Amino acid sequence: MVVCFVTGIVWRQTGWWWLPAAAAGLVTRIRSGGRKEEACRRRYCGMVSLLCLLAFMTGIIRYESMSRQKEAYQPYLKDGTEAVLCGVIWKKETKNEQSLIYLKHTSLQVDQKVCRTGLVLAYLSDDSYPIGKTLYIKGTIKVFRHAVNDGGYDEKSYYKAKNIDYAFEAKKVLRCVGDSRFLAEALYQLRKRLTESICKNAKDKTAGILAVMTLGEKSVLDQEVKEQYQKAGISHVLVISGLHISMLGMGIYQLLRKCKRGVTAAALASFLLLSGYGCMVGNGASTMRAVIMFSVAMGGRIFGRAYDRATALALAVGVLVWQNPFLLLDAGFQFSVAAVSGVILSQVNLAQQERARSWQVNGCISLMTLPLVM
Repeated sequence: MVVCFVTGIVWRQTGWWWLPAAAAGLVTRIRSGGRKEEACRRRYCGMVSLLCLLAFMTGIIRYESMSRQKEAYQPYLKDGTEAVLCGVIWKKETKNEQSLIYLKHTSLQVDQKVCRTGLVLAYLSDDSYPIGKTLYIKGTIKVFRHAVNDGGYDEKSYYKAKNIDYAFEAKKVLRCVGDSRFLAEALYQLRKRLTESICKNAKDKTAGILAVMTLGEKSVLDQEVKEQYQKAGISHVLVISGLHISMLGMGIYQLLRKCKRGVTAAALASFLLLSGYGCMVGNGASTMRAVIMFSVAMGGRIFGRAYDRATALALAVGVLVWQNPFLLLDAGFQFSVAAVSGVILSQVNLAQQERARSWQVNGCISLMTLPLVM
């Protein structure tokens, strides 16, 4: 169903005629799995086909709905236009000594006309405004641009994948009202203090690597080091994803179990701490994918059920893509899903007691990510 839902979104984005045919072919391969009666098998396959068709149509409708909302205010988005922006702070970052404030539930006032818009990236001089507060900002609209040359950085596509419609160069903050989100702001301040501590106690290049790998703080990463990781093809280790989440989450869980805590208490505690960690490092697509899959694993431990990676991956993809259908354009999300699919593929033909060898897992991951790299 999730595959069909995603297929509906991709088909609406690209118009590739063969995608529905490929999804239909996949559905016809489904069997009832042990049902001996022919009538029962027909009913099962008919029900699955109907659900997959509904999922496919839901993907189309979801993408259309999000696209229409964006098209409604596109005429107001003209580069350099003076405007007043109102929005709620939901995320903050620091980059190139400039504060990046992400706003949601935004309203844009241009020439006495007010329209509701989506997520907005605002450039401010400082980050002293707490997360959760509502900001009224006066400034100019900055429209994202497509890449001039093939293979260049496509700013518009990059931010579209993050569901951010436009940027806003703030000249003056008119008002800051409302209640702040104490926990989110505390986690952001903790991330800043930890980054400062790393930079203070480690060498420049080492500090940048440590800050990125543990906190997702890219602002202190040396550009030369970043290029070296990219050329070596291992830049994925600099992204907070399944490796970090599984090590941290299972580490907390096993530690609590060794401290004689019950399965439910250990699972819930590790899930809550890991959710806070995901919020602290920025709620990236690969991070949230890993957190959702980890929560499914912990749910299995609580209810005494086996953990199925394919089901957990499907749930994570379904939740994230439902929230943002344009996330399918994000390269980080594509690599994250492809890598986990490679791990799942390496386990397909093995018996339940067997474990895949490291070369099998690495080979399947490389096979799944190779088309994206090319």
